[in-house]
Amino acid sequence: MEKQARIKYWDLLKGIAIFLVVWGHTIQYGGSGSIFFDNKAFIFIYSFHMPLFLLISGYFLAKTAGRRSFVQNLEKKLVHIAIPAVLGGVGFYVVKLVVERLLGSDAYPVSFVILFDEIRNIWFLWCMFICSVALLAADALARRLGSGRMMPLLLVAAYSLLAFLPYSEYNLYLFPYFVTGYVIEKGGAGSQKALSVLELFSIVLFPMLLPHFRDLHFIYWSGMSLLSSAYGAAAQLAIDVFRWLIGFAGCFVVLLFARRLDEMFPANKICGLIGDIGKYTLEIYILQRIVVEYLGAKVLWKIVNGPGSAVLGNEVVYSYLFTPLCSIAFTLFLYYIVKGTKRVWGWSHADKV
Repeated sequence: MEKQARIKYWDLLKGIAIFLVVWGHTIQYGGSGSIFFDNKAFIFIYSFHMPLFLLISGYFLAKTAGRRSFVQNLEKKLVHIAIPAVLGGVGFYVVKLVVERLLGSDAYPVSFVILFDEIRNIWFLWCMFICSVALLAADALARRLGSGRMMPLLLVAAYSLLAFLPYSEYNLYLFPYFVTGYVIEKGGAGSQKALSVLELFSIVLFPMLLPHFRDLHFIYWSGMSLLSSAYGAAAQLAIDVFRWLIGFAGCFVVLLFARRLDEMFPANKICGLIGDIGKYTLEIYILQRIVVEYLGAKVLWKIVNGPGSAVLGNEVVYSYLFTPLCSIAFTLFLYYIVKGTKRVWGWSHADKV
């Protein structure tokens, strides 16, 4: 019974996380131009939404890592993350190429270089795959050595190696969250008590930190390298520490919110729907590149910047009414498309992060 409740609660959390992704991308691509980095809703979402997904992924990886060998786990990650990332990049390229041709544009040419870039641009999935392999390798080695005490040392070694792999700065930024999710699941009652304390502390810490989150704290702007930072090593370290603090605080606040939501409304249909959406986050994430970042962006840009749309220039209306409603519509559309397709073909989402 406890296991079922925990699965339901974490699926609810995944549903919230994928909505935040869609909402953030709706703001980013939906007609606000380059000013989205100053948008308060965008800043709120991006202060923790990528860390939240990695934390969730680490939690689910911990639930399944010990059931199989390292090779079997690697095969699962190839099938469930790497191959969908490749197919998602190819699909995005093909759709964009066809649509641009139908619109009479030659700005998006037939090119293997561009195709490779579109596959590579799904960096979040590739980062998740690399972090998964690193953690699985550490977990498998610790089990082979027969000593859980070796795990912290192995994790430090894995973290050091991430600096030499593709997407190195993203890996270094996100791996601590991945490990945290793993520890929450593996730590048992002790980690749950610590988590409860961190959640309560984060309720105070997160709103204190959020007003100070600026463009330089975005990983896209400042990266993670102390040696080559444009800000200098000391300032870069301060940026990194702040980014980790607000990321963890945001994750713990949403964790607490999702658990309380599940406890207060265990049979609520909306919560049930959000939880079911959480079972299809990978597919929704891949498809939203086409539906939200590309096709939807073309439509929203005209709505926001077209004649008679001055009201959407108001940040409150745009950020807290227009884009959330669009994001709900996008998320539900993608959810029913994915679920309908899986039902027709008889596919299962079981045991997939």
